[in-house]
Amino acid sequence: MTDAADACACASARRPWRIRQCRLFRLIAISLLSACATTSQVPPAPDSPYPSPLSGPGSPDLSRSVAREISEGWSSLVSGDLHEAQSRAAVAGGVAQARLLSSQVLLEQESYAESVMQLRELTEAYPGYASAWATLSRAAEAAGEEAVALEAARKTSSLWPRSRFASRTDELTSKWITERARAAEAALENDSYEIALEQAERVARLDPGRADTSLIRAQALIALSRIDEAEPILADLGGNPDALLLRSSIATNNRDYQHAMDLLSRLPDGDPRKAGALRRSRLQWRLSILPGSVQNALASDSLTRGELAVLLFALAPELENTAGGTTPLMPDVVDLPSQRAILTAARLGLITPDSVDGRFLPDKVAALPTVQRAVETTCRLVGYEAPTWCHDATVVTSDCHQLADPVSGRKLTEMILKLVEESNL
Repeated sequence: MTDAADACACASARRPWRIRQCRLFRLIAISLLSACATTSQVPPAPDSPYPSPLSGPGSPDLSRSVAREISEGWSSLVSGDLHEAQSRAAVAGGVAQARLLSSQVLLEQESYAESVMQLRELTEAYPGYASAWATLSRAAEAAGEEAVALEAARKTSSLWPRSRFASRTDELTSKWITERARAAEAALENDSYEIALEQAERVARLDPGRADTSLIRAQALIALSRIDEAEPILADLGGNPDALLLRSSIATNNRDYQHAMDLLSRLPDGDPRKAGALRRSRLQWRLSILPGSVQNALASDSLTRGELAVLLFALAPELENTAGGTTPLMPDVVDLPSQRAILTAARLGLITPDSVDGRFLPDKVAALPTVQRAVETTCRLVGYEAPTWCHDATVVTSDCHQLADPVSGRKLTEMILKLVEESNL
């Protein structure tokens, strides 16, 4: 075209009759070029799950004859004549549109893996070819390659935002990520940990940076006693508050209280859980270093009155400096390792000695009403919110606390630790 234009310019500078000849020459040149290359656009069939090879952005230029073969082949594909469609693709040669048509035939023949392989090669060679990406998304979905299908859908939306194929990204995201995340959360709430883990892991394969499902994975793994698998997931979440709390719980279970407190200190100051969690962790650390009488009380399956006094004294050290009544004379506590705790408990009215002979009876199993009154009084003295007891043993909710005869040291300790954590101090 450049040579023709230059010739016309020269001719018009010389003779008028040459101008008409030049114009004719220009029309012939344009006609020849149009016969050699075309960018024919064929809209996708309304009910086709993927577009025509001749449609959309990035479709390379074709000669008119090759474009005709592709168009006929596409029509055959849409009408269900796969053999004719493949024959047309073969006649068209190795152009991108023929390769796409051939891959679409394979997709219709349910040769999904082969179709995906060819389409991945095609999109690598022609990264701007939107119709190839749209077809790859469908083929990969059929082949069960969800990550490839979703990535191809995103690429299609980017290259061809106004097509009907652009909405596919949202459709796949909703089906494969959003709905599975909800299913994982529901399963976790219902204690269906295997199902929760399965659904969360399917989401993670497509959206590994999603924090909510990472937390569900970790929680499910912890519930399934697969702690070693949960820890790296939580570590990857960095300063996520929920992840820090879970990591702190793992450290506490490992009796690494210093690490637990370090993790809790990283919680944002505005997080309402921080102060209570730190109080609980510090108290757990304190319990771990207290002498043998405390450890024996913690391990007791049937708390005695003396062990109850020891535990209350250990869990609420503020009691020692709390003003109270006169310390009674109790002859059966002299020289006991737990004497100090027992005297404090009696002085504050947490546990009262026998009204007849004044003995404390430290080795007698503490009855449930005695334990409940002692806990209530302790909470009142140190500023904790007193517990609401579950009166029906068959109905236990998060709003009430349940103790049963005989009361174990671990059960009582866990309940008081929860009160410590929940108190607004």
